[in-house]
Amino acid sequence: HQVAPRLAVGAMFYKRRIADLAFQDRTNIGLADYTRFEVPMPNVSRDPDVAAVLKPGEMVPVYNLNLAKQGVFNVGVVDRSDTTNDTLYTGFEASFNARLPGGATVFGSWTADHTLQRWCDNDDNPNGPTTTGQFNPTAATTGVSSPLGGRYCDQTQFDYPFRHEFKFAGNYGLPYGLDVAAVMQSYAGQERVILWLPGVDLFPNAQRTLGDPFILNPPGSIFYDRWNQLDINLKKNFRHNNKVLTFQIDVFNVLNANPIREANNNVGTSLGN
Repeated sequence: HQVAPRLAVGAMFYKRRIADLAFQDRTNIGLADYTRFEVPMPNVSRDPDVAAVLKPGEMVPVYNLNLAKQGVFNVGVVDRSDTTNDTLYTGFEASFNARLPGGATVFGSWTADHTLQRWCDNDDNPNGPTTTGQFNPTAATTGVSSPLGGRYCDQTQFDYPFRHEFKFAGNYGLPYGLDVAAVMQSYAGQERVILWLPGVDLFPNAQRTLGDPFILNPPGSIFYDRWNQLDINLKKNFRHNNKVLTFQIDVFNVLNANPIREANNNVGTSLGN
């Protein structure tokens, strides 16, 4: 909407639900085929961000498949869908575009969104091993997956924050035919999903029947660093021998930002590297 001769603003609200998501169902396996026990939270002190979320001394529930069912775990697997499995997206967007006195132009935008998934209609593994999250942009770009079953299967039950992004850009004409432009971008860090596979010695009788790691931290509890970047461009056009030539200087990452955008998320001696 144009609110003034030199100023226009915009706003959008997005809401999407994709239902009946498909998954692989092990028809020979159910919750009754598992034995539940508890083990202490592993030592994650080498990664301060993870240690700030996971409580030392907390007892973590772990499920072990009964040995008699191990041979049929991958037998009788069928693809099916269920109405309780879905992906929920919510997004907000606002922007402005302005022409300032003196010939300068400025643009700015803000977005906030999150994608939540519910994958609870599955009794194949109550530990909640990861699965490829369908229609989840985070999973597509970072490999972060959603829990298939388990205590974190319904991400709507947790305080999953909106992730905010900002962008500001402008240009201005200086004397002597010089043009200067700047772009400021700020991106939220992607989610970190901490995975853990307890050692064989922690299982009853030292018999671990499945070797799939499961998610240890609640949804939306740990994220990588925010990425802020400022780029500046200085340009001048001039004529030489009936040709228009351009002299340009670009300075990228003026803030000299060095955010951590990827790390080892498996509990162990390399956690946080």
